[in-house]
Amino acid sequence: MKKLLSVVLSLVLIFSVVNLGGIEAFAEGDIIKDGDYQYRLLENGTYAIVGYYGKETNLTFPSEFNGKLITELGDLSCYSLNELVSVTIPDTITTIGAKCFKSCSALETVSIPSSVTNIKYSAFSDCAKLKNVYIDDISAWCETIFDDETSNPLHNGGSLFLCGNLLEYIDIPKDVTRISDFAFFASSIKAVNIPSGVTEIGMCSFAFCNSLTKLTISSSVKTIGMASFSGCSALTECSLPYGVTFIDDMAFDSCSSLKTITIPASVTHIGYGALSNCPSLETLIIKGDSDLNFGNIDNSNLTVYAKSGTPTESYAKANNIPFTSLLIGDTDGDGSVGISDLTLISIYLSGKGELTPVQSACADINEDSTVDAFDMFYIDKAIYA
Repeated sequence: MKKLLSVVLSLVLIFSVVNLGGIEAFAEGDIIKDGDYQYRLLENGTYAIVGYYGKETNLTFPSEFNGKLITELGDLSCYSLNELVSVTIPDTITTIGAKCFKSCSALETVSIPSSVTNIKYSAFSDCAKLKNVYIDDISAWCETIFDDETSNPLHNGGSLFLCGNLLEYIDIPKDVTRISDFAFFASSIKAVNIPSGVTEIGMCSFAFCNSLTKLTISSSVKTIGMASFSGCSALTECSLPYGVTFIDDMAFDSCSSLKTITIPASVTHIGYGALSNCPSLETLIIKGDSDLNFGNIDNSNLTVYAKSGTPTESYAKANNIPFTSLLIGDTDGDGSVGISDLTLISIYLSGKGELTPVQSACADINEDSTVDAFDMFYIDKAIYA
């Protein structure tokens, strides 16, 4: 009798654990169907949505299931949902899986919270109508890991909204140290300011931003990643600050409107094809002495400006590119540094005249990407030394 009672009590205890308080217990990896959703229990005790089978056009995902947080949208979980027009993702989600929204042909708008840290490959591929991306934290967006260009919902030329406001002119926050690969790929931004604190601009981070016309980069940036500004067809001028040391392959490839670019003396490496397919490039200013490998620059309108006797001069002559000697401080281009150079800078600072990119490069003695009174001081000091 005692043994039978013991067995009965054990069974009661087991069932009370399995269905305690009406909450079902599932094993890791179990697929659970509930309403329009399928869920999978993850190793960390949270859930992933692995399938949605409803017909909502404006879908807001749940943040909890079975009393636990939902932290992932699984691979292919919303694949080819042609009714879907807008999606709101809750702030419990950290990962959007591979091909999650692939081929959602009607999808126009997606809201992604700062909790999302990883968007996997092809998550938004073949979503031709997707043009509006809403975020709540620009720093978090800059640090999000995008596996490829189609994992970024901006890749169709989308507009980025921060807390409901359209972002056309972006000031990267000072707490960002690296702008992630593909962060603003093919977005509609028009201007970007990269402040002190950022040290690396990631691969393809601003590639194919066809409306980008103004680019400001601080001296804290050391690395400009592969194809980071490739295909920015509206960009006409770029002056890189002293501090940049590494320009990766194809960094400014296919910038079809780029007319002038200034490379500071701090640069020790320029990757192959960094300036390829830039048919409008007329002025290439190299302020340093390093042996830089440009690869093939096929532009008959180009003139290279650099110091005499440098590898850059040898490169220009070997490739039949017109070369003009660059003397730092010689703002007026008369072959010497003198009072007339100070006069020209003074006129510019008073707002009564402009400097050409070559004149600016010669006048910017301290290479802070700004011509100001400090440069006049250094020129004056050189004249009367």
